[in-house]
Amino acid sequence: MAKELDQAKKMALRWVSYRPRTEAEICTRLKQKGFPQDVVDQITEYLKDFKYVDDRSFAEQWVKYRLEKKKKSKRLLYTELRNKGIDDLIASEVLESITEDEEYNMAFEQAKKRTERGNAWSSIARHLVRQGFPNDIVYRVYKDLITKTTMDEEP
Repeated sequence: MAKELDQAKKMALRWVSYRPRTEAEICTRLKQKGFPQDVVDQITEYLKDFKYVDDRSFAEQWVKYRLEKKKKSKRLLYTELRNKGIDDLIASEVLESITEDEEYNMAFEQAKKRTERGNAWSSIARHLVRQGFPNDIVYRVYKDLITKTTMDEEP
């Protein structure tokens, strides 16, 4: 048992040294490697005690990165966090900080890029909906883009 525990600890520490991980990711990987549940539980507790694994911190970093680089909607970010094994409550709390205006700006930015490429509005709207933006935001973006396009075309 001690040998198994030591081996599992080394593996888990190596995994968290590559990039931040969620508790669920560590549990899944250890189970896939064939470690018994009691060893998995001890290792996850060890990692949490020494702050190698912190789901809240992971969620905050994940959301920050995805908002800066990928301009993802709250709904899509929530799904990604849940797929990573983040608890529903933690995911919801982390995403509360994103305002409707921020989400609108991200949707507008995506729509504007696609408009500049010559994409049809129906294609843009479908893209925004697939990205998880709420219908009311998609409609506001549509109205504002139409207004902006009309104003740009006037002499």
